[in-house]
Amino acid sequence: MLRNRGAINSHRRPGRNLGQYQRNSSTAKQPSIAELEMLRFTMGAQSNLIPWTKKLSVYAVRTFKQLGFVVEQLEYWMPPPIEEPDPDEFNDVNDPHQFRRKAHQRRLHSRDSLIEEMHNNRPALYAVIWGHISVESEEQVKLQQTYEDINAEKDPLGLLILIRGVHVGGRFPNEVEARLSARRGYTALQQYSGESISHFKERFDSCLLIMDNAEYERPNEQDLAVDFIDKLDSARFGEFQKDIHNNVILGIRAYPESVQEGFISAGQYLSTARREAKQVGPTVFVANASNPRQNRGRGRGSSRGRSRQTGGRGRTGNDSASDHSPRPAPPLQEHNLKRP
Repeated sequence: MLRNRGAINSHRRPGRNLGQYQRNSSTAKQPSIAELEMLRFTMGAQSNLIPWTKKLSVYAVRTFKQLGFVVEQLEYWMPPPIEEPDPDEFNDVNDPHQFRRKAHQRRLHSRDSLIEEMHNNRPALYAVIWGHISVESEEQVKLQQTYEDINAEKDPLGLLILIRGVHVGGRFPNEVEARLSARRGYTALQQYSGESISHFKERFDSCLLIMDNAEYERPNEQDLAVDFIDKLDSARFGEFQKDIHNNVILGIRAYPESVQEGFISAGQYLSTARREAKQVGPTVFVANASNPRQNRGRGRGSSRGRSRQTGGRGRTGNDSASDHSPRPAPPLQEHNLKRP
């Protein structure tokens, strides 16, 4: 009986190990391209869509050239059309050797070749995108109604649109919960202590994407700029925030008209503050270094210095001077060098 029970248990262990392996394999997917990262999906939470998109955009443009513009622009780039010249431009009088006609034909051929190249590279870009989303993200994308057609055509633009719709703000049971989460996230957004302004702008833009995806009406551009400045770290940008507010009250200037203008103004203020700090720092250091005894108190050291100048106890001023005067160098000894 014990032998049979052991045989039954031995058959159950592989099943449990296989199930554990299958569960772990969903999170074990690694990026095949070192400079890219995996797009993560978390239910009801903000994903890493923005940094993932930026890295993917750089790689796609470098690898697939103009086709890579689709990652950031969410539309296929097309070369500008070539204007048709006047028919008389190619006649025997204006173009006797057909140089202009051949040049025009080369431009048309180059444009058609570029369009064909971008179209042929779409499946390769599609594979790169699909290879760098997590298994959880794949499952959410596959649930979308248009996925089958997009996958059959290997359409990277369609896939990017699905990915953005799924990952911006996560998934919520209804529209009310989605709008509530978007509103809470935007209200609570603040720049962290020590966080770079560029990274904070990424999080700010991510909140705006969440609001758009939840169909929550965002403030106008200038109000967004005011909110961006107000949400900066007051420890570093407090003076900047006060200056802008006071200038607006005094009528000297108005608030920035866009988030980008506010971002540039804050960056310029931070650069100026750093330059001033660098200029003040070395000046103080040199002043202290050039006057080493300037800030010393009247302790034992100062009284000792006065005693050396006046002679101190049991010493005369000459004795003190003789103690500290440099000793003469020993006389040089002459050596008789024997010439060979």
